[in-house]
Amino acid sequence: MDNFTILSVIKDYATTQGWHFLSGNNFNQNYEASQNTYNPGDLVLTADFDAIPIFGEGNSISEIRYTGIIALGRKVEDDDLTRSNLDETFWQKYELRLEALMTLLSTAIISIGCENNMTVQDVRFRMELNKFDTNIDFVVTPVTFLQ
Repeated sequence: MDNFTILSVIKDYATTQGWHFLSGNNFNQNYEASQNTYNPGDLVLTADFDAIPIFGEGNSISEIRYTGIIALGRKVEDDDLTRSNLDETFWQKYELRLEALMTLLSTAIISIGCENNMTVQDVRFRMELNKFDTNIDFVVTPVTFLQ
């Protein structure tokens, strides 16, 4: 992986999986999400990262620490495919979507790290329900990649 290409790497991963991709802070992600059309069952990967280079001898970059937030969500609707409705409890959302999203996001983070020779640190999953104007349920985690 070339230096400072973390967002391109994550976007490429999402594309190869057939997922939608949103980047930037929550405002930018929400704006872009509202411009897209999502079908029930579509997955959406989001990323917002800072790059912290560490300069070594001769002022060359010896390491880059990418710290940020990555999230994976699934668009759902009130139908037999995605079984979402306004009366769902958190536990129902967890069983129907969020648990599986944690597994998928964990696999994505591991794959992105391994395929790009980066170490993964500081992962902590949390659930964010009805995120953005599109009302997508997400599993969100801060993560650090060391290149």
